[in-house]
Amino acid sequence: MFTPLTLKEKIQLQAHKAMCQTCNAYETQSKLIDALIGKWFAADSNKKTSKLDEEKKNKIIEEIKKS
Repeated sequence: MFTPLTLKEKIQLQAHKAMCQTCNAYETQSKLIDALIGKWFAADSNKKTSKLDEEKKNKIIEEIKKS
């Protein structure tokens, strides 16, 4: 997600993901976590804080458990 893959790596990853449900679940959860954290940090940027409160941490955990 954070670094570009070579063509060979992309093919290897796609082949692996075609067989591995665990990796697909991990990818889905990772994207969800990134989106939620990005959303909450953007909302908190006006407050000049970068610390998640307990309520937000619990919401992230709840969303992960749903997927």
